[in-house]
Amino acid sequence: MTWQDSDRPRARPDLGERIIDGEALLVDAEGGQILVLNEVGAFAWQLLDGEHDVASVVTRVLDEFDVDAATARADLLAFLTALKDRGALVS
Repeated sequence: MTWQDSDRPRARPDLGERIIDGEALLVDAEGGQILVLNEVGAFAWQLLDGEHDVASVVTRVLDEFDVDAATARADLLAFLTALKDRGALVS
């Protein structure tokens, strides 16, 4: 999938989630998967509510972490693709 700045990714609401020491633990009881997200991933995950578009998530990451815009965007797009591939996002 090619993500556009205006896309509004949304986390699957039935995933269990727990934030521990800045990292996120996502539990997919149906699929039997556990995903562990680092601090940046956990931060972005909390914004995947269908209200924030890709561009605003990149902006928030830039505001919160010491990273350049090109890296933040590329990493976020790869992160979203990985989440989509694992079934953690709702279409």
